[in-house]
Amino acid sequence: MTTDYQILPPLLPDEFDTLKASIAERGVNVPIIVDQEGNVIDGYHRQRACDELGIFCPREVRHFESETDKLELVLRLNCGRRQLNRQQKRSVIDAYLLRDPQIADNFLAQIIGVSKNTVADVRSTLEATCQIDKFDELRGKDGKLRPVRYKKIIANTPAEAEAALKIIGTLPDNCTGKTIDIATAKRESRKAKAISPQERGVLPISQAVGNIELWCGDSLTLMRQRMAPKSVDVSVTSVPYNVGKDYGTYDDDRPQAEYLDWLAECFETIHGVLKDDGSFFLNIDSPNSNPWRAMKVAEIAGRFFSLQNRIVWAKTITVDRLSHGQFSPNGSDRFLDHTWEFVFHFTKTGRQEIDRLAIGVPYTDKGNLRRSGATSDLRCAGDVWFIPHPTITNRSDRGHHPCPFPVELAERCIKLHGMKEKMVVLDPFNGSGSSTEAMARLGVDGIGIDIDPNYCEFAVERLSRLEDERQEELISELCIHIEDAHDLVRPMNASVLLGEWAGWEGVPVEAAERLVALLPDEVRRLLISDLPPAA
Repeated sequence: MTTDYQILPPLLPDEFDTLKASIAERGVNVPIIVDQEGNVIDGYHRQRACDELGIFCPREVRHFESETDKLELVLRLNCGRRQLNRQQKRSVIDAYLLRDPQIADNFLAQIIGVSKNTVADVRSTLEATCQIDKFDELRGKDGKLRPVRYKKIIANTPAEAEAALKIIGTLPDNCTGKTIDIATAKRESRKAKAISPQERGVLPISQAVGNIELWCGDSLTLMRQRMAPKSVDVSVTSVPYNVGKDYGTYDDDRPQAEYLDWLAECFETIHGVLKDDGSFFLNIDSPNSNPWRAMKVAEIAGRFFSLQNRIVWAKTITVDRLSHGQFSPNGSDRFLDHTWEFVFHFTKTGRQEIDRLAIGVPYTDKGNLRRSGATSDLRCAGDVWFIPHPTITNRSDRGHHPCPFPVELAERCIKLHGMKEKMVVLDPFNGSGSSTEAMARLGVDGIGIDIDPNYCEFAVERLSRLEDERQEELISELCIHIEDAHDLVRPMNASVLLGEWAGWEGVPVEAAERLVALLPDEVRRLLISDLPPAA
């Protein structure tokens, strides 16, 4: 047996112990794969578990034509089986390229489930550090070697050079092997964005984490093709501003007329998927350089919606001589520092009832409780929301997104609309995932859409971390529940105990049963033998 074909990181000790316990109880469900020489290609951990248990591990013997066939199989099987975050995927790309550096970027990206730009970035690092050679030909999915051809833009001014850096990665494949000027490059990039993922032959990526779905692709196309009319309770988003921000895949530098037409399409499509009693919250800024932008965008949205509330999101507030919050000083001798943005609340009628006290604040003067006839110590917080930006020292902390908004901003919008069972929330421009994190924290069903695979991966990673934190909390609470029952000398009927706890925590009984396998051994032993088998 050899570990030469282990590309992915090994299982953690507790993960391996769970696998070993499952094999001891139910045997090996999926045979391992070995090559014609008996080397383990797939199933190293199953083989190790069987060795430690002293049992034979079922196997499938395959004949492989080459080492690359083996490596590709290992990668395909394991990436489909394991849930990897963005950094882990980059580590896998790194490890694979060190073994098989002549594989084409798009082929490797397809196997792992990342963008080809991610593979190209890892390859560039390995080439620059002389860890792999730079090849003139790369091997595609069909096994054929093809010359490496580059997309090239000629830039004659500093401004053109900066623009070229932003759009070189968005050029379509028909620009490969060509040298074009900046005007042609911008035109080709816009044309590529206008083509749907289906027409480009790239299906949208869809991944679910808990109750949240992340869709990667063009938001207009996905909303029209995959969402039923009037299926969304709340949409909360911030549209691209068309000021040349580096959003990765999206072109944030369109001609103004084209941008405004595109916005109208977006708002019309959101109106179509929103329920008649739904809410659409739109965050947009009006900087000193373009003070009327928010009003123009709101006017376009007003063609389809009624403007019900105008909210000011204050990122910084100065009281007396103290400032609270964070902003970027502009250093101007004409303008004040800009410290707030709009959040427009649109509905279909302008008469939608909202839950003002869901984001209410306590009365400062408790005497007003009696005078106002209030039934609780909460009053409306008003239309100025102070939500400071989190301090970020590195753009990687926010997924390299240029304009993320705080999770709390999305949470307040959803709560203001009014929470209810089985509600669905949508962010059609999800970016690095602040909105979808808010959906997960509030326990609603949600959909986040973004055209950039890197942002989608980062959003998935955020949700996965949140799921892990929630799981740790549930395990801790379940331990306390079981230990309390034992201390009180209650009958330890496992099914009843788990059902009771699941009801209190608001989780399915099946989820509670799955958590049992993750409990410490000393707590599991407190349960009686009629416990359902550990997953």
